[in-house]
Amino acid sequence: MPDPRDAEIERLKAKNTELEDRVAERDKNLEELAAFKKLALSRLAAQHDDIMHLRSPQQITQLPPPVALAAVPPARAIHVNWPSPWAILASRTPSCITLALVQRK
Repeated sequence: MPDPRDAEIERLKAKNTELEDRVAERDKNLEELAAFKKLALSRLAAQHDDIMHLRSPQQITQLPPPVALAAVPPARAIHVNWPSPWAILASRTPSCITLALVQRK
């Protein structure tokens, strides 16, 4: 006749192994969650730094050179008449059209 204590010992050993496996699985999950938390926090910090950089006033080290207005060559100027003390002078170059409003004499 088998001893009931031996059966109880075997049952408790199996239960102990099951519990050890569950604890190991839980520890693994906790490590994965800790790694995910660390990654998420580092990404949030990097995004915050980017946002603060974009919001900060930018240092302009050198301004572009000022654009000079070119005088309208008289040969290319077109005089437009209309009933007003003002006249419109227009000239066209390959890259732009220039209009000037001048007072008639």
